[in-house]
Amino acid sequence: MTTQAPAPPKAPPVRIALADLGHLGAVVDLYAAFVRGTGRDISDVERRGFGDWALGALRHPDQRVWVALVGRHPRGFRAAASVELPFGPYPRAVHGVCLYVDPALRGQGVARRLDAAMAAWAAARGVPMTGQCEAEGTAFWEHLGWRMVGHLMAKES
Repeated sequence: MTTQAPAPPKAPPVRIALADLGHLGAVVDLYAAFVRGTGRDISDVERRGFGDWALGALRHPDQRVWVALVGRHPRGFRAAASVELPFGPYPRAVHGVCLYVDPALRGQGVARRLDAAMAAWAAARGVPMTGQCEAEGTAFWEHLGWRMVGHLMAKES
């Protein structure tokens, strides 16, 4: 007689969606967690400033915020803006502003799916994706298919 080990717990289903006003507070909380994860405290001024930016992004046609939802609760987000820069290798691009996933969901492809939402938006606009990265984060972005181009990270859509 053999016994079977219990099945490992299933990861909660995660759905990627455009953020709406009902997600704003949670997105600001996730941004604060992102900042704390870099080893620094987030001031009330920075928190309010990001909240103001995120509110504007939800309303602006050239900016997007996507959320990773578990049920109705945001557990990660990706923010981006369509930009035009009169210099550099990409005069028009979708520029990634921030990506954060709750540590409990990491390793499940959530960051890749949030990045894919941004890539689809860039592809629809016919432009590449750009972003900035601290040196210690380069390996993460390269794992998602990004590469260094001068002082920017870039990914063709």
